[in-house]
Amino acid sequence: MNFSTILLYLFGNREAIHKVASAKFSLLIGAIFVLMTGVGRNYDQASFFHEPIYLLSPFIFSTLNSFFIFLFVRRELAEGYTFFKEYLRFLNLFWMTAPIAWLYAIPVETMMTEYNSAMANIALLTIVSLWRVCLMIRVVQVLLDTPIRNSIIVILMPVSFVVGIATFFSSLGMSLARNMGGLRFSLEEQMVYKLTNTTCVLSIIAFLGCAIAKTAMERKKTHTFPQAMPSSYPLFTVIIFAVFWGWVAIVHQHKVHRSLELEKIVKHDDDIIYALSIMRKHQRSDFSAVRKIPPTLYGKYFLFGYFAQLNKIFQNLQETDPQWMHDTYYNYLTNCFTLRSFNSARDDKDVQIFSSLGQTLQKTPRGQKWIANNKERIYGFIFYHNSSVNDLNEESFGLTPINDELKRLEYSAKWRKQK
Repeated sequence: MNFSTILLYLFGNREAIHKVASAKFSLLIGAIFVLMTGVGRNYDQASFFHEPIYLLSPFIFSTLNSFFIFLFVRRELAEGYTFFKEYLRFLNLFWMTAPIAWLYAIPVETMMTEYNSAMANIALLTIVSLWRVCLMIRVVQVLLDTPIRNSIIVILMPVSFVVGIATFFSSLGMSLARNMGGLRFSLEEQMVYKLTNTTCVLSIIAFLGCAIAKTAMERKKTHTFPQAMPSSYPLFTVIIFAVFWGWVAIVHQHKVHRSLELEKIVKHDDDIIYALSIMRKHQRSDFSAVRKIPPTLYGKYFLFGYFAQLNKIFQNLQETDPQWMHDTYYNYLTNCFTLRSFNSARDDKDVQIFSSLGQTLQKTPRGQKWIANNKERIYGFIFYHNSSVNDLNEESFGLTPINDELKRLEYSAKWRKQK
């Protein structure tokens, strides 16, 4: 087995499938590839030193998934097989598909906007998932000499079941956050939410279709997975891959560590001023491109509590600070004014926080420019969130009060429809 064999295997070549299945050390090679997958998926967002679970999680999930799938595949095995031996041979073939998941390592966050990078990640997820499913269908068909319909059923049925369950609970959680929590999703979150719902429906349809087709499956049980035979070990290929992924991890891990340290200062020590002093010494590219600059709304703070944090930041931001710092926090502020708070302005403290934020923004040219560019959004946000007891005040943002009730309703309705 060599590099070309592995590459051809990933594209479903019959001869390569037989070679990989019978190679003596392919299970070990597959395990190494799975470890590299953990590096490729998390090198720019997790600290492997502080959170080694990110290296181990691919082993855990792939083992559980492969075992569940094997419970269906084993029905195609010839009588008299040994369960554990056949499962290890199947696991070997499953792990050898790991290089397909290296596509996740493409740093789309550094090449695109947040929305486009989310679309790219979804596209990569779709490609990798379909590729691996199709490859395993091909592997089962080739090695067990089963009809293609049988191979599709025994692979697609468990996969669609797992995906359906996962997307159902994910969609349920997002629905609760949106409907009961009263939060408006960002464009990226809306896209993920719609895709999750669509995937859930398609998975259920696929599972039911496979369950129906399973009743008419042909029972041709004449093969088991091949036994391991002595073969060449692609040592050079493995070393090249290991060096590459090691280099990728080393280059990016210091950025991840810097981001984690910044998050610790903000979230646990609650020291915004010190965090800003650290950021002044760096460019945005010195931090992880995947991890957001803290504080973020969906962490420790609710909407009006988050306004208090942003107010403190704007009070301490300096005109000479790097442009990326201003862009980051003003973008956060803009996103906040697209959110619905379930409890609206809950008490006098919330109203005071909101007013203080408006007054802080009016004191700087950047803040004044932001208010001018987002005037309609501010009006709509205020009129939507007004409490029957404590009203939010547009005058705190230097805006002209609007007393016409119809005009206020018009701004509120327009704000609700914004993207």
